[in-house]
Order: sequence, then structure tokens, then C-alpha cells
Amino acid sequence: MKRITMVLLATALLCGALAFAASAAEPYFDIEGDFRYHFFDDHAQISAYVGSGGAAVIPETVRGVPVTSIASNAFTYNRLNGDGLNSGKVTSISIPRYLVGFYGPFGADLDGVFFDCVGVTAYTVDPLNEAFCAVDGVLFSKDMTKLYAYPTGSSLTEYTIPDGVRFSNSVDFGDLESLIVGNDVTRVPPLSGKLRKLSLPASFAFASDAGVSYTNAFNSCASLEEITVHPDNPDYTVQDGVLFNKSMTTLIVCPQKLNIGDYTIPNSVTSIVQRAFSGCTGLTGFVISGDNPNDYSNQDGVLFNKDKTTLLCYPAGRPGSSYTLPNSVTAYASYAFERNQNLTEIYFPEGVTGLGTNAFYGCTNLTLYGYYYTPLRTASRPTGVRFVAVDAPRIDSITIAPSGTLTLDVGDSVQFTVTIEGYNLRDETKRVTWYLLASGGGNYLSTISTNGLLRVNVNEIQPLLQAGAYSTYDSTMRASTNIIVKWPPADKTYLNTLIAQAEGKVNDTRYTEASRAALQTVLANAKTVRDMEAPQVLVDSTALVLRDAINALQEYQEPVTVASLNQKIAEAEGKVNDAQYTTASRAALQTAIAQAKRVRDDEAPSELMISNAIDALNNAISALEKVVAKEYFTLWGKTTTWEKTTMNWILLIFLFGWIWMAF
Repeated sequence: MKRITMVLLATALLCGALAFAASAAEPYFDIEGDFRYHFFDDHAQISAYVGSGGAAVIPETVRGVPVTSIASNAFTYNRLNGDGLNSGKVTSISIPRYLVGFYGPFGADLDGVFFDCVGVTAYTVDPLNEAFCAVDGVLFSKDMTKLYAYPTGSSLTEYTIPDGVRFSNSVDFGDLESLIVGNDVTRVPPLSGKLRKLSLPASFAFASDAGVSYTNAFNSCASLEEITVHPDNPDYTVQDGVLFNKSMTTLIVCPQKLNIGDYTIPNSVTSIVQRAFSGCTGLTGFVISGDNPNDYSNQDGVLFNKDKTTLLCYPAGRPGSSYTLPNSVTAYASYAFERNQNLTEIYFPEGVTGLGTNAFYGCTNLTLYGYYYTPLRTASRPTGVRFVAVDAPRIDSITIAPSGTLTLDVGDSVQFTVTIEGYNLRDETKRVTWYLLASGGGNYLSTISTNGLLRVNVNEIQPLLQAGAYSTYDSTMRASTNIIVKWPPADKTYLNTLIAQAEGKVNDTRYTEASRAALQTVLANAKTVRDMEAPQVLVDSTALVLRDAINALQEYQEPVTVASLNQKIAEAEGKVNDAQYTTASRAALQTAIAQAKRVRDDEAPSELMISNAIDALNNAISALEKVVAKEYFTLWGKTTTWEKTTMNWILLIFLFGWIWMAF
């Protein structure tokens, strides 16, 4: 009894383990409705929007599991309005009850999931959702402390940020013209679009740990005309339309569309935030009062440090298309000429060596005139900005000696002398390159030595040499000397044998035209080597290449056609109903036949499609398995209806049972 109980218990445990393994399915991706999902055991994540546009309604559940999150790039391509995974422009997004987060590929909570949804006019959230809510179409966290997304397709021109809200990293306010910041809001995201007015409350302060600098917050506000700050704000103030810290020691930003004209920097200012005047087309010049105690000065409306060695900022609205830096300048600051659309040419003195980063960012039609041997020539520049050297070096002539043609024995060497004449050649050893040109191709081997000499050692690899002086200024070879090498006789027996074989095959139409053309090219080169006084090394290497070209000849094959496919289909149909083959293998053949017929019936099937269909039929035919005849048990000379395998198992079980009963 105990043994029977143990057997039943083991069986039950085995069945339970199999059921558990079956239930623990692997995560998988699949499309359902307007979304592609990443399915897990107990939830699903939206990995991509694949709908045709309009309202994107995220379902509460899909395939029996709740939709709990959205992947970081699910709506990435919606900005493209039809390109990429998302095949249309989303106009509204509805968040269901169980959706609680936006996650990246490693599970991190991410902001900016809807940043590319530029056509959304409103976000809506199920009232029972515990993570999010929507107010006036704007998406917030449930406690209204975080703003996730603003509907950039909204027709509103003014919006007030609720009190106490902090922002996600990427919030686009679209075409808003006026933004009013609520109390206790400590961070403004990068602003852009048509925003013309920004109002900051008394409690506003830039959070020190927000990760967003003053520059990033205002740099893209191309339409900003006005910034206002509540007079009770303890940290910031506005004077003449420009934003300062409260003590006016730091100038933070000037609105890009503020018509400020010639602006006088207050004497209290000791620091100016980088890019504070970026794109300010209404700024025509800077004025620094004579009693300004700080490190600022101006000349012709341009802002410098006190001793005019560093150009700090060139006004974007300064009239004139040409500007020449004073000779005292040795450096310019980062973003010094940023987004200037008036300037077309700038002249730099020779002493400028300190180059600020992105100084010409946003300039589109600008030529920089400077000196060839200064860092300005090699500094990175944006597209649309070019450099012209006012003192560009010039090579007028190069001569080498000996010249003409030299005949040398193997092992000889020759020394050349170079003479260079030209303008402004500070280091001519870097302006000319020597090269050795071997027959069949060129190879730059050495630059000219400091004493103007180059020694060429003749070896057994290069049958024909040319030494030359090459100008790196204008890509011109200015002088050269040919070198003819006298080589010892080489054994060409094997090469001649291969040439004879190749000549017998190169016109043989049994081989493909492409492989014969390749052989023809190699054969022509082999004949050239055969007919010249070449070194043994070259003869042997040429023979090996010719041998490989002969071996690479491919036999011509008749192109596959629909007719040949029909023949193969007919062959397969003759076998698919043959009962000597198993049902499973005939079913596989039937599938291959159906696929082949679809290829055949295509309007213009390619040769590759036909070939693949024939291969599939051949594989299915080869895989046909014959039915194995069953053997039946014989009892007292008569055949029973019991299969021999079944009876063998029965007898074996009976035998073990008898032994168990005996003991």
C-alpha cells in the first residue's frame, strides 16, 4: 500500500511541476490594436504606438493583464507624422487606470515619453489612476507636484503653472505666447517655441540641484520679449527688461526679442552668464561707463575684458557685415559671435590663440580671415563658416637631383636632394612628401628628411620605381625621377604553364561571364610580368594570383524559370497523396507546394524567389518519411490484433510484478 501511495504522490508532483513550467511563459512582443506590447506574466508594457493617428486610447487591460507602463521611446517617431513605427499623428492620449509609470530599457523611471507628440491637444487620465491626473488637458503626477506633459497642439496662448509644481526633464510648451509660473515652482525647463512673455512669482528660485542652468532655460526662447519678476522675489530682479540676481551682480539673460539698442551694463555687474545675450537681435552695442570698476570694456559697441585682450560678446544686432578685431586681442570667449546673421566676414590678428568653444554657433554665411600658422585655421567650425588664410604658404617650384632616368642594379641605393622655392614656408620639411611609385600602384613611403635628402634602397620586390616630390598644398607632383632596376633572370616555367591554361579557359562559355572577365584581367597582368625583366618574387606571386583566378571560374547554370518551377510542383503533387509516406511529412510537402504556387502565380516573380521555392520543394520531397509497417504478436501460431511492441511492454510489466510479488 505504501508503495502505491508513493507512486501516486510522485506522479502528482511531476504533473504539478509540468503545469508550473507551462505557466511561467517567457515575455514576448506582439501587436494588439494601436499598440505594440511587451507581454509579461502579470502585466503588459506599451513598447510602440503603431496606430494611424488621432486619439490614442490606451486600454486598461490587454489579453487579460493590466497595461502598467509605457516604454521611453513608444511615441518617439510621432513627430515625423508618418515616418517610422508610428504611422500617424496622435491628437490625444488617454491614460488608463492601471498605468503607473514610464520606463526605459533598464527599468528606470523616465520623463519626456510624450515629448515628440507635438499634435496632442489634450491628455486625459482615468479618475481611478493612482499615479497620474490631468488638469485642463495637462498631464501631472497624482499629487500635482510634477508636470509630465503639456499638450503642444493646444490652441491656448497663455498658461499658468499651478503652485508647487516641479517639471520633468523634457516639457515642450509648444506655441504658448505667455507662461505664468506659480508659487513655489523651483524650476523652469528649457523654453522654446513662440513664448513671448514669462512671469516669475515671488517664491520662484532656480533649484541648485535641478540640473538646468540659466543658459539652458532661456537659450531657445527665440521669441521672448519680456520677463517679469514679482517685486517681493528675494533672489531675482529685472531692470530695463534684463534679468539679474537680486543684488544685480550677475546678469542672467536678456530676452532675445527685447529691442534694447545700445545697452549700458550696470557698474554693479561682476559676472555675466554665458550666452546671456545669445540671439539678441535687438542689441546693437554695449556701453561701459568710464567709472566701471569691473573687468569690462567696450570698443565700437563690442564687449571686451578690461585690457581688450579677450572679446567677450559681439552684439547680434550690430549693423555691418564686416568686423576686424583689434590687434590687442589674443582670445575670444565661447559663444562670442553666436547666431549673428549680419556678419559675413571677420578679420583676426595673428596673435589670437585662445579660442572659445562654439563661438560661431548658428552663423550660416561667415568667412574667417586669419593667419595660416594659428590655431584658428584648424579649429572646428560649424557648417557655413569657412577659414581663409591671409598668408597662405605657396610652393612655387620643387626640383630633385639626380633627375631623369636612373638604371640601378639590385642592392644599389641612390640619394636625392630636394630644392624648394615658395612663399611663407616656415617648415618646408612638412610641406613636401616623398613617394616611391611601384609598377601597378602607388605607395607613399616617407616624408622628406630635415636635410632635404631621401635614400632609396632598391630591393627585390619592386620591379619599377619612381621617386617624386609631392606638394601637399595643391596636390601636385612637382618633380620625379624614374628608376629602372636590372633584375637577375627569373624562372617563368610555372607562370607560362598557367598562362596557357588560362588562355584555354578565358573564352570557354561553360563558365560565367563575370568569372571569365576577372580571369582576363589577371591574365593580362601575368603576360606583362612574363614579358618584362621581373624579379623572381614578382613572378611567383603573379603565378599564384593567376592560379587562384583559374580555380575561381564558375560554371554557367541555366536560369531558373516558372516552367522549371511548374515541373517541380508537378513532381511534388505526384508524391503528396502517396500513402506510403507519413501524414506529417506529406503535410509539410503540401505546405511547400502551396507556397511554390503563390510564387508561380505572382505577376513578376524574381529568379531568387523561384529558386528558393524550388529548393523548398526539393527539401520537402527529400524529407518524406515512409510509413513503418506494424508488427503483430503471434500466439500459438496465429497472428493476433495486438501490436508486438505493446505486448512486449505488457509482458515486461507482468514479469516485474511477478518478481515483486515473489519477494
